[in-house]
Amino acid sequence: MERMDAATLGRLDRFLAPYLQSLGREERRRHGAMYLRGLLLGNGRRTAAGIAKACSEDEQALQQFIGQSRWSTESLLDRIAEDALAVAPGRRALVIDDTGFPKQGRHSVGVARQYSGTLGKTGTCQVAVSVSLAWEQASVPLEFELYLPPEWVEDPARLAKAGIAGAIFKEKWRIALDLIDRSRTRGVTAKVVCADGGYGVVTEFREELSKRGLPYALGVQKSLSFWLAPRADIQPEPKKSAVGAPRKPRLPARLHAGEYAASLAPEKWTLLSWRQGTKGQMTSRFTSVLVEPANIAFRTAGLREAEQWLVIEWPADEKEPTHYWLISKNLGSDLAELVYWAKIRWMIEMNYRELKDELGLDHFEGRSYRGWISHVVLTLVAFVFLTTERLRKKSEYLLDPP
Repeated sequence: MERMDAATLGRLDRFLAPYLQSLGREERRRHGAMYLRGLLLGNGRRTAAGIAKACSEDEQALQQFIGQSRWSTESLLDRIAEDALAVAPGRRALVIDDTGFPKQGRHSVGVARQYSGTLGKTGTCQVAVSVSLAWEQASVPLEFELYLPPEWVEDPARLAKAGIAGAIFKEKWRIALDLIDRSRTRGVTAKVVCADGGYGVVTEFREELSKRGLPYALGVQKSLSFWLAPRADIQPEPKKSAVGAPRKPRLPARLHAGEYAASLAPEKWTLLSWRQGTKGQMTSRFTSVLVEPANIAFRTAGLREAEQWLVIEWPADEKEPTHYWLISKNLGSDLAELVYWAKIRWMIEMNYRELKDELGLDHFEGRSYRGWISHVVLTLVAFVFLTTERLRKKSEYLLDPP
């Protein structure tokens, strides 16, 4: 990370002032300022011990500030949302994702043998779900929540030792809904909710977003089954005898996304560019079709999903399509607009890397939930500052290019 000059340090002090004020008494504000500066300016692991050593401060006092002091993380999260909205234009999305924190041992809160996209395999780790505010130029994580595997929720003694009371098991998609709801309560507005296939394949998640009136652009898999919209049920032949109940209309044959994409003629694909990358315009081939997803449980219960767009990407240099999305019908039919929302997630993985590599998001070494969430929220505060600095420099460049 680049060292900060005097002017940048002055902006940092002004930026942090309202966050530190919400910590309460002077001692907490001093430790909060020290911890945040340690995250932004420190080298090595950003732990309470490492920061205290670098600042020649009392390690025990800083550990207590992070792990035990009852300052309000909610107040900081409210301010993060406010600052994110202040720099984000109106064409923005709420992006759901999750990330892993590799750990040794079994005592850190939420740690278990579980799959992590960060590891690309099953390993011993914590997993947290995040909600971010994203737009064309940047994205800002607004909040993280820790996923507690069943083995944790079913062990009250283990939960109590980690400082958690009354936990119930929640799938990651349910945690995602909680994060979205809390963001909206804080006044965060966005046109679309976006997530990858781990969330998009969950019919209940799509339905809950629809109930909230939230349009979405969600990744799905090539195995997705659907009917072309509008679905026309096949009428059975009338019974020759009037005896017996009338026959119900039969459903048409279901299609599968991968097979459907492979059947399309070349002229059905449109070449589109959606953003400027480091090596030029990001360009690929896309198509869209209006579909009704064919969910077995919904069909058995006599329910139907709303019509929505199935958008498919097939780069010209690939042997088969690479990405599939379900996108709300009420976002319109313009393919370029649909692709914009489908692709807006690209910055999230970059954010995760910076949060971990530059700010020490995954460096926390304590075992309690209080310590974990305190460290995470302070890391988010530091990230918001870095984002505002980048946007400021970009704005200055556009106004006065070299």
